Amino acid sequence: MNKIEEIIFNLKILEIKVIRYSQFELLESFDKSKFPLVEFQTSFDFKVIEEEDKINSIITIKIKVIETNEYFAELIVQTSFFVSPIKSIVTKAQNGNYDVKGVVLYNIATVSLSTIRGILFERLKGSDIQKEVYPLADLSKIFLH
Repeated sequence: MNKIEEIIFNLKILEIKVIRYSQFELLESFDKSKFPLVEFQTSFDFKVIEEEDKINSIITIKIKVIETNEYFAELIVQTSFFVSPIKSIVTKAQNGNYDVKGVVLYNIATVSLSTIRGILFERLKGSDIQKEVYPLADLSKIFLH
């Protein structure tokens, strides 16, 4: 039987920063009535700053028009979190990287993606794909094993 470990920690957003938003000029036209119109490609990166009790979440979302296979936009957002007590959820590996408990990354990624969903909605207003909504994602399959 799997042992369930209880983790108690505090999480607070310190800063939300749009690192880059780019909207590209497409070479080909596309049928705006098709569904789904776009594909959202998402990548996650996390940076631990142990001495500040901080974890940065850097999420990159690329939006590709399925019909033309061209990228329409790219959004990179960094969300900084205060995490306490950081020593109970982060361990430093021998190679200098950090191991962060999955439940913590899950919470950070969930909050970050919710924030990004709103930023993306605002940035796409008035564009050809303004009605596309970043889908809800089950992050437990990525961060909780």
